[in-house]
Amino acid sequence: MAIPISNLTKSSTKSSTSNSQPLISSSNVANPKVAKSNDLLQAKVATFLSDKQAVNQQPLHLLIAYSGGLDSTVLLHILHSLKDKLHLNLSAMHVHHGLSPNADDWAEFCINTCLKLTVPLQVSHVQIPIDHALGLEAAARQLRYAALFKTSADYVCLAQHQDDQAETLLLQLARGAGAKGLSAMAAVDAERKLLRPLLAV
Repeated sequence: MAIPISNLTKSSTKSSTSNSQPLISSSNVANPKVAKSNDLLQAKVATFLSDKQAVNQQPLHLLIAYSGGLDSTVLLHILHSLKDKLHLNLSAMHVHHGLSPNADDWAEFCINTCLKLTVPLQVSHVQIPIDHALGLEAAARQLRYAALFKTSADYVCLAQHQDDQAETLLLQLARGAGAKGLSAMAAVDAERKLLRPLLAV
């Protein structure tokens, strides 16, 4: 379901959102240490994206995979702060799996956040069979990527970072993965047009 930003309307904030969504507080933004960290993050992401922009020679259309969690919210805000400087064309997608009782609240949070930033948002609903052969988590990931790859964006941006990299490696080790399975996530996956701007953070 595509939701152009001009058609989004604010809805009342549900009480469960505060319990299920980690938000960036205004007090943290005003903290000098946090502000310095934000500047460093912006600089890292700007450097990461600058060569992609130079190669493209036109405004990059970046689609942000937006779950509404802290990591993807940080990435959304950073890219939004850089969009004029780097001539970025931003949009976002939230994949609604419907597996959690908080799923509607997460989607609403994403809608309201993108509305405030004037970033076009698409909410994609997917249905996962409970008895899926891959298991719920793997099936959800597969359907999520399938939805993201249907877009016409130049790149899909994921908010994975160093901790996610380490977790992935440990999981692969526990599963007895071979050399290919133990390879690290790439910051740039040119074949699938994936970018992970926060992977070195």
